[in-house]
Amino acid sequence: VERSINAGGRAARRLFDGKLEVGATYIREEGDNESPDAVSQLAAIDLTAFIGRSTELHAEYARTRRDDAAEAADGVEDADAVLLEVIHRQEALTVTAFYREDEAGFGLGQQSSGTVGIRRLGANASLEVGRAKNDGDQLGTRHFIDGEVLQETNLQTGDDRRIVEAQLRREGPLVSADIGLRYVEEEFSALPDSERRSTLLTGSVQKAFPGIGLSLTAAHEQPIGGAEDESTQFPQRTILGADKILTPWATLNARHEMLDGANASGDNTTVGVSILPWDGTEVTASTDLVTQDSSRRLSATVGVDQTIRINEEWTASVGVARRAQIAGNELPLDVAPDFPISPLETAPQSPLTLNQSFTSAYTGAGYRGEKTVASARIEVRDSTVGTRYSGILGGARETSETLSFAAAGRFEQNLIAQGPDIQRADFRLGTSWRPRGEGPVVYNRFDVSFDETQGQFRNWRVVNNIGVNALVTKRTQLAAFYGVKYARSNFAGDSFDEVTHLIGGDVRHDITRRLDIGFAGSALISQSGQTDFQYGPNLGVSPTENVWVSVGYNFEGFNDRDFQDAEFSRDGPYVKLRIKFDQHTAKGLLDRISPRGR
Repeated sequence: VERSINAGGRAARRLFDGKLEVGATYIREEGDNESPDAVSQLAAIDLTAFIGRSTELHAEYARTRRDDAAEAADGVEDADAVLLEVIHRQEALTVTAFYREDEAGFGLGQQSSGTVGIRRLGANASLEVGRAKNDGDQLGTRHFIDGEVLQETNLQTGDDRRIVEAQLRREGPLVSADIGLRYVEEEFSALPDSERRSTLLTGSVQKAFPGIGLSLTAAHEQPIGGAEDESTQFPQRTILGADKILTPWATLNARHEMLDGANASGDNTTVGVSILPWDGTEVTASTDLVTQDSSRRLSATVGVDQTIRINEEWTASVGVARRAQIAGNELPLDVAPDFPISPLETAPQSPLTLNQSFTSAYTGAGYRGEKTVASARIEVRDSTVGTRYSGILGGARETSETLSFAAAGRFEQNLIAQGPDIQRADFRLGTSWRPRGEGPVVYNRFDVSFDETQGQFRNWRVVNNIGVNALVTKRTQLAAFYGVKYARSNFAGDSFDEVTHLIGGDVRHDITRRLDIGFAGSALISQSGQTDFQYGPNLGVSPTENVWVSVGYNFEGFNDRDFQDAEFSRDGPYVKLRIKFDQHTAKGLLDRISPRGR
């Protein structure tokens, strides 16, 4: 139900006979349906130095920028991140020291909230003190001594946590175990002149029974500091778990966690089963029960996904998922907590602290013929924040070797529990004429879109873009394009209409088989008579067949959300990456994804 282009890359070079590597990364991520104009960018540089055979130094600096960020007063939010790491490896010893700091707001859409706005400084070491081999000279039981020192600080609240831990660990093919000591010290700005400390004796054991398909786990953390054991995240804790292979297609998973601390106590129980009854189907069911001193929460999640191949041309799919939230909503106090991003989205959270109920279901169908492909999907999601209905329909047909069509449509309705309802719909039809000879190539795209926030605004847009590309000589080609847009907006009872025209073109000349130069220009003409221009040179390189990369610069430019997908029109530098993707490329890709007869 969302359309966006996310792209990026990394380039690196080794220097000084491979002892130093320097790299750079860039990622561009477009917005979603909630903020279609938002663009997030990440730029980073990294350095890795190999010191001798055993030591590696790694450093990274990254910055992200989000345009049209709702939380930034000027519409732009910048944030930095730094990572320094030293790793020393020997045959029996591994030592790592690190410093990491992510400013609040750093990262793209997938960034975990557990690292954003947090500074971490620490070191850990692992020393292998003994090993034994099984019959057949296979690696058997090994023993380790592990240690860790960690300090983490919340850059927004000033909350601070320090951890010192040491343990003796045993790893074996059937039995693994560890025993250790952990000290935790926490300071919270919301609790002035109050520190929370915990000293815990830790231990765990895992035992596998391959003959019956069973694996058992038991772990315990016992406070030994008396009245000072107050940390919310590190109370007395006991975990019992089991994983049992029931049949070749079903596995049972169970975990029971018991907490008993000065500021956190309760029981967390999670039971789940994964079932693979036949090819194309997966059924999962789980439940978690959380009880605390001041609250009790019982939740359950059940999901079923089914894909059915009807015949060589048709497939169908259906899925259902449900999470039931019965009672309770309190979360533990943490230095680096998970937090909600928006009313429709939450940051990654532990299943035991996630506090949202929902039911979702979808059904879809797909068709793939000799010259026609099509798909459709309908989905409904009902949650504590509202209900969302969405539908998608798309298809493409190659009527001849030169003429092809493609169409796609989408509808989405969000019924918000505490806020205005939102509706969106769009439809697009594309046509391309690609003669096998050297005749001109003609392409056209027609778009209709609608979005409405109940009681606030309503927008309609109709856009048509047509382009022609022709070879003048074997090394020179000309391209021209024309776009027209009609937009109608209704805001606070007032209606506004606007017609906008876009006209432009470019010329390109091949210097060599892989290198070319060009010049592009365009004009955006509004109904009021205002005209904005874009023009500038560009340089293109084709590193391999069917791939073309160009770098250009616009001395002047403009920005229009409905035309910017067709041409790079903003002022300043830009980079284009194009990959040939026609009916032959698509057929090869589809054959890899879904071979006929499978």
